[in-house]
Amino acid sequence: MKYKSSENIQFDLLENGLDFVTSGLEHILKDHSPHQLKYAILHLSAGTELILKEVLKNEHWSLIFENANFAKFELLNTGEFKSVDFETLLIRLVNVCEIELSEKEKSILRQLKKLRNKIEHFEFNENVQAIKSLSSKVLCLILSFINNNFDFKSLSLTSQDYLERLREALAKFKEFVNLRAAQIKSEIELAQREFKIESCPLCRQSALVLNEPLECLFCGYSDEPQKVAILYAENILGESHYLCMTDGGEFPVIDCIHCDEIDTFVAKGSEGYVCFNCFETNQNDDLKRCNECGQIFESDIKDGLDICEYCAEYLFNKYD
Repeated sequence: MKYKSSENIQFDLLENGLDFVTSGLEHILKDHSPHQLKYAILHLSAGTELILKEVLKNEHWSLIFENANFAKFELLNTGEFKSVDFETLLIRLVNVCEIELSEKEKSILRQLKKLRNKIEHFEFNENVQAIKSLSSKVLCLILSFINNNFDFKSLSLTSQDYLERLREALAKFKEFVNLRAAQIKSEIELAQREFKIESCPLCRQSALVLNEPLECLFCGYSDEPQKVAILYAENILGESHYLCMTDGGEFPVIDCIHCDEIDTFVAKGSEGYVCFNCFETNQNDDLKRCNECGQIFESDIKDGLDICEYCAEYLFNKYD
């Protein structure tokens, strides 16, 4: 997209941070030259710091000034002030905002800052795999930080879009996937004892817990049951809602036969059906399609008539 000279490029603090982090990940995924990883670290560091500062700002805007006692609100809008340094930022997050940051997490953030400083202010010589390893740790940390400290629905539409793109792209970063999978292994095993697990329609990992709230343990994706069902059909099953509507095909999302919720019951082909609202599942053998109205219904009678109870009652009363 080309911007006209009269147009402005505008990001709020969180949008700016997410843009940097997303750009950092894109550089990692390209990985065609050392330059990509160099800019990945620069952008990850900038984005991470901005996201951390957003929490301070939400607590009170003066906290992002180096000296909060001399903070002026008019300077906040211009950006012409010295912002909080990195170590003070961490201290304020823990002591003022009561954010839980372990010593291990602080160490990861300091390693990123140290490498960023070396790249920006001096020469550096780093192993490629070491850079990817640190990047994966940072991305795991920042993803958990966002999931724990921000309400997705309260974010701007731009931030929501960045976050969804980030969650989707992270699944392509092998080192991140392996590390994240190891981090949530115990959570997945615990969840599996009580609930069913489905593939997340955003990151495609088998970590979407069918429970209230409906949330992916891998990337933190969560949404309304109808939206999850439609995205699942499109991204996991490879169906197109648009093409089915325009070309007359049958989109595999229908009203649930158990809870009657609209557009939450998904036909997974040979794997049966699942509802993303009440979380009931069915095998294909459990269900039949009514010859009269065409609706799916549950029946344990294998050789009975393929007609639902509503149509059967209607026909009975009609000819009685």
